[in-house]
Amino acid sequence: MPLVVSRIDYDAQSDSFIGFSSCLVNGLPQPNFFQTNKFDELKLWFDTFDKSAYINLHMIQSVAPSSPPFILSTYGSNNKATATDVLKRWLYIYNQCLCQGVRVIGFSSDCDARYLRAMRLCTRFFAQLPN
Repeated sequence: MPLVVSRIDYDAQSDSFIGFSSCLVNGLPQPNFFQTNKFDELKLWFDTFDKSAYINLHMIQSVAPSSPPFILSTYGSNNKATATDVLKRWLYIYNQCLCQGVRVIGFSSDCDARYLRAMRLCTRFFAQLPN
């Protein structure tokens, strides 16, 4: 996961602050979570939320050789997600693609232990979900 320079910016298009690490719900960051008109709330965020120090990038690659890969999503992270968060995120991506008529053949990643564990959980290869 690439390391980034951590800083908080205001994005006028989404009317939200970007650069904080959003809470994960079912493995997914909450879009536009950091919207406020109150200075005290912004100050609270600086005191309680981590700044994103990493970038998660999800790309799609077609099996057709003439189709280039494209970015599905990208967001800042504090790198505290668990293998279960990764698995839930993959299941969400899989189901959303299926609803759009896109068949996902598989997922791949770098050597991050959480992603490797999520892959092992998917295949039940020396891994089991906690009860």
